[in-house]
Amino acid sequence: MTSAKRAILSRRRFLAWLTGSSAVTLTACTTTPTLTPAATSPVAATATVSAPTVQPTPTPLASAPASGYSIFQDTMADLTWPEIEQAAKDNTPVLFPIAVIEEHGPHLPLGTDTYLTYQFAQLAKQELEGRGHSILVMPPYYWGINVSTGSFPGSFTMQPETLRAVLHDIFQCLSNWKFKRVFTLNLHGDYIHGRTLLEAVQAARNDLDLDVRNILDRYSLRRLGLTETGPYLVIQDVPPIDYADTHAGGSETGQFAAFYPHLANLDLAQQLPPQNDGFTPRGYWGEPSRYDVEASRRFIATYVRLTADAIAGALKG
Repeated sequence: MTSAKRAILSRRRFLAWLTGSSAVTLTACTTTPTLTPAATSPVAATATVSAPTVQPTPTPLASAPASGYSIFQDTMADLTWPEIEQAAKDNTPVLFPIAVIEEHGPHLPLGTDTYLTYQFAQLAKQELEGRGHSILVMPPYYWGINVSTGSFPGSFTMQPETLRAVLHDIFQCLSNWKFKRVFTLNLHGDYIHGRTLLEAVQAARNDLDLDVRNILDRYSLRRLGLTETGPYLVIQDVPPIDYADTHAGGSETGQFAAFYPHLANLDLAQQLPPQNDGFTPRGYWGEPSRYDVEASRRFIATYVRLTADAIAGALKG
C-alpha cells in the first residue's frame, strides 16, 4: 500500500471515529442543486422598487469597518484573555453570529451571509449598548450546512452531526470560561442548518451550565415548523415584507451593498435576468437587478432594533 493510500485510509478511520460511525460516507460538497424552494430568510426579504438602469455605487453604512471588512473587528478576537475573563466575571452576555460560506450568484461573494450576520450582530450590540446593556460579540462561525447550494463551487457544507459536535465544543468553551448567557444569531435560511442549530442549542442547555438561546424571528419560527416556544428560543418580530427574494436576489443584494459595495458586482447585478424557479444555473433565486440600497437600510435598521428588543427582553426576564 502506498503512503498516499495509507493516508486516505487513516483519514477515513479518523472521520469514522469522529462521527461515532464504523463507516463514513463522505457526502459533503457533493449534493446537486435542488429545484425545490429554499426557505427564505427574513433578512433576505426587503421592500424594494425596480432599480434604474444605472445606480450609483452606494456608500457603506457607518458601522462597516473603515479599515476593511474584518469579521474579527470589535469581537472577542480583538480582546486579550484577561479581558475575556473579566467579561465573564461581569456576567456579560454573549452574542454569537452563525452563518455559512456559500455561493451567492455571480455578483456577490461567498462570504455574504457571514459578513451580513457579523454586521447585524454589531448593529444589535450598538443598539443594546445605547440602552445600557453590555454584550460581547463572538467571532462569526461560518462552517455550516448548505443543501440547496451544496454542489456549487465555493459552497462549503458539513454533516449535521459535525455541526452539532463543533457547536457543542464552542459552547463548552464558553461554559468553561464561566459565561452564563449566550444568544445565537443565525441568518442562514437552510432548513437542516437551522434545525441542527436548534438541536445544538438544546443539547448545550441540557449538558452545560449555560443558558443558550437561539434568536428566531416569527417568520423563521413557522419556516422551521415550530408551533411552540421554549426557553431555548428568543422570539423577535419581523418588519413588514413587501418583496421577498429567496437567495442572492434584489433584497439580499441591496443589504450586502449597504455594507460592502466594494465587494459586490453591482454592474453585473443590474444585468442579471430574473430567476424565480430555482438556484440553477446562475446560483441565485430572485431578481438581483431590483436591489434598492436605501430600502435595505431601512429594513436593516428596523430588523436590528427588533433583534435588540428581543435580547433586551430576555435579559430583563
